[in-house]
Amino acid sequence: VLVLAGSPQIRPAIVDLANLITKHNSLMIVGNVVSPDVSHKTRMYAIKEGHKWLQARKIKAFYDIVQNNEFESGVRALIQTSGIGKLAPNIVLMGYKANWRSSPT
Repeated sequence: VLVLAGSPQIRPAIVDLANLITKHNSLMIVGNVVSPDVSHKTRMYAIKEGHKWLQARKIKAFYDIVQNNEFESGVRALIQTSGIGKLAPNIVLMGYKANWRSSPT
């Protein structure tokens, strides 16, 4: 399962749902798409904090960040590069905006 949760601390509900779907046994990857302006140090710190948060909640998952100008291109890159060998996610979970009815995009 590939979970497009951004920072996992911000959307714990979707990470918990993915954890239930995998039954603590399958491959789970939490992905985040950020702008390319983020420094390497900031990116590595965010990855470290994401791993710590997942471990504190006893969730077996990988956490990775992709840098891209466009969200769609970043998600495409995550989908294409996620997985270990032939073991690749076949489900993508993505949250939606809380104000989706009034949001122009």
